[in-house]
Amino acid sequence: MNPASACSGRASPTALPHFLWWIGFPWLLVTAIAISRGWIDQSAPFLLLSGATMVAAPLVMLLHDLQTLCVITNRRALILRTAWSQRAVIATAFADMDATFEILEIGRGAGHLNFASGVSTRSPDTDYTGRYGFRCIRDASAVRDILERARGCGHASV
Repeated sequence: MNPASACSGRASPTALPHFLWWIGFPWLLVTAIAISRGWIDQSAPFLLLSGATMVAAPLVMLLHDLQTLCVITNRRALILRTAWSQRAVIATAFADMDATFEILEIGRGAGHLNFASGVSTRSPDTDYTGRYGFRCIRDASAVRDILERARGCGHASV
């Protein structure tokens, strides 16, 4: 980050797919009961692996999200990642942002804050329509207010 940039706010993704635990743990329990009673034989490894995946997926996603930081400076919005030993910094200057920001609520006080359009859908921070922004952040409306105040200060984009 440029020494002339001042940090206005930062956030980390927070949403977890808890519904996978509500499916995964009963799945494993039923599979274990079926194996112990001899109801299934050759399909047991597949069923156990499927249940373990449903239980482990939210934990893997949490580890990935803990290594993501969303930052708002007086010149741009940044998404910093160090997940799985791959460092990435994606910057979006205020001049490249949409005139209005969009919030998509995803539940439990979290949401997506979209602030740019027409971005490649290959980015993990872009939806299928090309809208780009902070994903799974807590209190997205407060973050939008911080971003609007930072953009409204009239600083030049770098």
